[in-house]
Amino acid sequence: MTAFSIDTIRVAYIRSLREKAAGRGGAAQEELTLARIRESNANSTRVEMANLEKAKQLIDVSTIEPVLRNLAAQANTSILAAGAKIVEAVESKYGIRLGEDDVSAPLGASLRDLADYPRELARALGEDGGGVSAS
Repeated sequence: MTAFSIDTIRVAYIRSLREKAAGRGGAAQEELTLARIRESNANSTRVEMANLEKAKQLIDVSTIEPVLRNLAAQANTSILAAGAKIVEAVESKYGIRLGEDDVSAPLGASLRDLADYPRELARALGEDGGGVSAS
């Protein structure tokens, strides 16, 4: 059996403590590595988001939701007006009398189906990080 002096044991112990404190050994090594990976990923995401925002490639959900609502309102008005024009055209061309609901009811049902789309899209985008690529 080899005998070690107390000084040799003390130096080895101090080296071991230094290695563990520097994150190169011990049970905390895995936790420290995972924490460093999380920090690195968070920093990368933050930098990527900042770059996308500077390049005008990122749209905030609070910005896009009103735009989509306005688009839906304009589509609603335009489609209902087209329905009225279709009724007029059929009546004048074919002499067929259509009730207002014959065209407007199916169009209205379709438009109601679409009415919640901006809110649903904004919610989905918010769950995915709060932004959407503009390209």
